[in-house]
Amino acid sequence: LRVTNQGAEWSQLAVQGPTAVDVVAKLCGEEVRSIGGYHFREGKILGGALASDGIIARTGYTGEDGFELYVKNEHARAVWDAVLAAGATPCGLACRDTLRLEAGMSLYGNDIDDEHTPLEAGLGWIVKLPEPGKDRPPFVGMDVLVKQKAEGTTRLLRGLELVDRGIARHGHVVCDEGCAPIGVVTSGTQTPFLNK
Repeated sequence: LRVTNQGAEWSQLAVQGPTAVDVVAKLCGEEVRSIGGYHFREGKILGGALASDGIIARTGYTGEDGFELYVKNEHARAVWDAVLAAGATPCGLACRDTLRLEAGMSLYGNDIDDEHTPLEAGLGWIVKLPEPGKDRPPFVGMDVLVKQKAEGTTRLLRGLELVDRGIARHGHVVCDEGCAPIGVVTSGTQTPFLNK
């Protein structure tokens, strides 16, 4: 088996928001409506002469429904233009960040990493631990997670809200009322809908 990293050959365009399904259906066909959340499939992106084989994923990370379209780099501009023509409005990663935080979604490298387990991050729902009567193949870190599940965790990822003016930023220390450090901010922003 030979594995090669082709990441530099591919582009990703995220189409998120209340009209994302309609926009992507215009570009990729009505069958995209049947792709479930956190699933993907290979398919044609755009039609006719512009058709490009790609990956259509429904793994949006903004708290809204959405898709990610993966195409070879040479097709990225045509897909971008088609997404805009289908009614989408461009925005940057800061928009994604404010929305994902408001929805309580963790970002790898900020809120979750190799030093924190899914159980500590409140993501136990994505881990299939061994259950009585069910055969689960072992995976890296399984022993630690089984122990945490049984004994509980000593740290947890939690949302917090500032009561005074300001924004807590990545790396800021969180203190209790006696000014003793009790944690660290992993992500912080002003949320657009909650206005907090």
